[in-house]
Amino acid sequence: MLMLDRLKKKKNSSPSKLEIYKEFQDIGVAIIEGELDEHEKKIVSIFKEVDVVISSVAYPQFHDQLKIDDAIKVAGNIKNRS
Repeated sequence: MLMLDRLKKKKNSSPSKLEIYKEFQDIGVAIIEGELDEHEKKIVSIFKEVDVVISSVAYPQFHDQLKIDDAIKVAGNIKNRS
């Protein structure tokens, strides 16, 4: 299981959020630091390694979902399950 996270945000996170990261790591989640703007370089290459993408962007970043959708299309291996 992989999780993409913004590096800048993690450094300024509250202690409770840092505990959640630790819990994720303890259960085997690989946390990859990056930005959604790193489309070809990072996001597409990550999506080529997974079968399922679960996106949980916050409402203010809702338009970032379009970047995720585009990267999924380019990766080409994730099936649409509506």
